[in-house]
Amino acid sequence: NGLNFIIIHLEYAYKQTWIYRPSLDSDIRAWANDLLELHANRHAIVVTHYLMNSGFQASFSDQGQAIYNELKDNPNLFLMLGGHIKEEGQRVDTYNGKTVYSLLSNYQMRDNGGDGWMRIMKFFPANDEIRVQTFSPTLNEGSGAFETDEDSQFTLPFTFSPL
Repeated sequence: NGLNFIIIHLEYAYKQTWIYRPSLDSDIRAWANDLLELHANRHAIVVTHYLMNSGFQASFSDQGQAIYNELKDNPNLFLMLGGHIKEEGQRVDTYNGKTVYSLLSNYQMRDNGGDGWMRIMKFFPANDEIRVQTFSPTLNEGSGAFETDEDSQFTLPFTFSPL
């Protein structure tokens, strides 16, 4: 419908020696920033492994904070996604009048390695919203199941105007 997106996936911040680098290399953050600037006409989603902690208005990880600080000036950035910490979380940040949603979903610590739980996000530009659901295709004898608590099923307001 005339809307364009860019999705940037960033590494989990470990060196080859497996020592944690909490802020992610500045050259990687600069590369992501350059991509967002180059594609300023596209709605931007950034994905990384360890973005934030669980809960509502959860704190960023050191890596997530460094990524957000580097990229928040880009008006096309609207969504950041991560895992690593078990369960679910979300936060909303506003910078220069622009809202950025950050979401955590990680189900691998649940029964049976996560029971197939996954996050489904549906974008509805005509309604100015993003609907988020959590679904497992393996439960209920294979017919699937939705998790419907407020952490797992919610709507985010977002205006999908062309950039």
